[in-house]
Amino acid sequence: MIKSLFITGSTGDVLIERHWRGVTPRSVCDFFWDEVNKCDQRTEVPPILYRPKHYLVSIFREDVYVIATLAKDVAPLLVIEFLHRIIDIFVEYFGAADEGSIKDNFSVVYQLLEEMLDNGNPLMTEPNALKAMIKPQSVMGRLQAVATGRSNVSDVLPDGTISSMPWRKSGVKYAQNDIYLDIVEEVDAIVDRNGQVVSSEVTGAIMANSRLSGIPDLCLSFVDPEVIDDCSFHPCVRYNRFVMVVSRYR
Repeated sequence: MIKSLFITGSTGDVLIERHWRGVTPRSVCDFFWDEVNKCDQRTEVPPILYRPKHYLVSIFREDVYVIATLAKDVAPLLVIEFLHRIIDIFVEYFGAADEGSIKDNFSVVYQLLEEMLDNGNPLMTEPNALKAMIKPQSVMGRLQAVATGRSNVSDVLPDGTISSMPWRKSGVKYAQNDIYLDIVEEVDAIVDRNGQVVSSEVTGAIMANSRLSGIPDLCLSFVDPEVIDDCSFHPCVRYNRFVMVVSRYR
């Protein structure tokens, strides 16, 4: 899917360059920055650009651009979502994904990209599984790595990579079984000069912080589930069961 990946700073300098299916010349980054300079705001750059031999799919976050080159037409939303997941993993590891954090941890960045993609195809994107293979570096860990020359990549394949639930570690135990749910809602509305609502839309997300031992089954009931439309779920949610509940109410 992804032929090459570039991460550039705010001035166009290439910070990270990784190739899977042949080498893509850096001239594509020059073409990309020509498009950036045409826009008043950096967020106005089209997420998909076409070149005679490549498609360029990009995102802008943490003041850096992540650019993926594709040799053929693929689902663009899949690539965009994966690029956002890359930045999320960097934030999970380094606390930030800005230019300074990437420069300070460039070796770990390459290790993460190596595990997250297999021949350009997304392979592993769960933080728990990645942390079991590549340990986040601390100050002492960096000093030991320099002194001993040892890598922070584990030699043993973690259990989560061969299970059907890579987002959950095996044998997790907590002293107190708690789960915290937070509902975040946003209301977008257009109101005319007379105060009448022309159109309105409610979007939201349910954020969960699970501190439950093992892998228990949880049932979350909604008063009116049929109003929930255009939704996406974490892989742990049994989507077929949710669809059956909504169909029953309809």
